[in-house]
Amino acid sequence: MTKNYFIKYNCYFKYTVLPLLCMIFGSLSAQTSYVGNGSTLYFNGSILSSQEVVPDATATINMTAASTFTGTGFVTGALNITADGTTIVPVGDGTEKSTITVTTANNDDQVSVRYHFTDPASISTDIDPALTDFYLSDTEYWQVEKVSGTSTGFTISGTAAHSSATYEDETPTAGGTKLVWYNGSQWEEYLGTDVTGYFSYVGENTTLSTDAFDPSTIRIYPNPVKRTDGTINFTAPSRVQQLDITLYDLSGKAIQTYTNVPVHAGENSINKPIMTRGIYFLHISFDKGEHVTTKKLILE
Repeated sequence: MTKNYFIKYNCYFKYTVLPLLCMIFGSLSAQTSYVGNGSTLYFNGSILSSQEVVPDATATINMTAASTFTGTGFVTGALNITADGTTIVPVGDGTEKSTITVTTANNDDQVSVRYHFTDPASISTDIDPALTDFYLSDTEYWQVEKVSGTSTGFTISGTAAHSSATYEDETPTAGGTKLVWYNGSQWEEYLGTDVTGYFSYVGENTTLSTDAFDPSTIRIYPNPVKRTDGTINFTAPSRVQQLDITLYDLSGKAIQTYTNVPVHAGENSINKPIMTRGIYFLHISFDKGEHVTTKKLILE
């Protein structure tokens, strides 16, 4: 792969220098251009690019709103949109290009846009209950943040779910996908309002909804548990939400309650209190108590 570097000087590309830009950005499809620390690269007008552009830590890439950026090229990292207009923002992550359309309303607006080709569960796994049978993408999200200006938010459009995206490791089987926005507490369907923050997709899968709460998918291991163990380990499907566990002894006395237990696909655990040898039961509920199961636990 060929690497181009913009190291010392600010670079300003405008439609009047399009032929030069095409020579620099369009000569090799496998090229990557790096914008050096302390530099600023401007995109303004009509740009044709076949390259990935990567800013270093203190570099800045600015694009005037309503400019056009065509070809296979894209920016990995933060791309700032300035002024008012509707812009198809050419963002990506490594080899993945995934544009997003951002509409700014005021001339003093500046918005930072990034694309992340990674699991949005790092933001949150909580989904609006209105999205019944919908599951969050395992694959991607966009980040749209206000830098400055008098607009309180921006209108988002023009996104598309990645063709290989999965949702709880599955592909949608029913109503397809919906664009969602993280409102600070959960992912909800994005309805075209002016906001900032994180955007991703949810996919509908009614097959998952019918088998997601099969009690056999929740298993205590190892079982028996040793008194010297510090945790009680269990497996559970990551699609369950609001998992609550109460530990009971054989007489039915509650020993300890665990609320809103984080759940990940595969191995999970809770702290084990001080207990004597014997038989115990874990009462497990999820989705606000809509689904419950009880598991026997042996302590030796």
